[in-house]
Amino acid sequence: MGDGSYMFANPVACHQIAEALGISMLVIVLNNSEWGAVRQSVLDIYPDGHASRANAMPLTDLSPSPNFVKVAEASRAFARHARDVAGFREALSDALAHIDAKKGLALIEVAVGKS
Repeated sequence: MGDGSYMFANPVACHQIAEALGISMLVIVLNNSEWGAVRQSVLDIYPDGHASRANAMPLTDLSPSPNFVKVAEASRAFARHARDVAGFREALSDALAHIDAKKGLALIEVAVGKS
């Protein structure tokens, strides 16, 4: 999921429920510090508008980005940052092992774009 979707889905409550119910699953957050749904809505309605030409969409910037790894760790989830392909592969392998062992939620925050 994107960072905007993660942020606005009330992740603290979601992680608490996963922990309380013993749900083992993987969440991958693609973090570009931008709310893409708002950006796309503006472009859909005003494809040739000022925001499109300036590449400055109001209400889309989500920086500074919260540390989503720490949000997940607050509920004792496995959580890692990945900033490159090698880091993602390692985090993914470790996260899948965590899930296979039925140890609960795992989250990987992947830096993409401008994050």
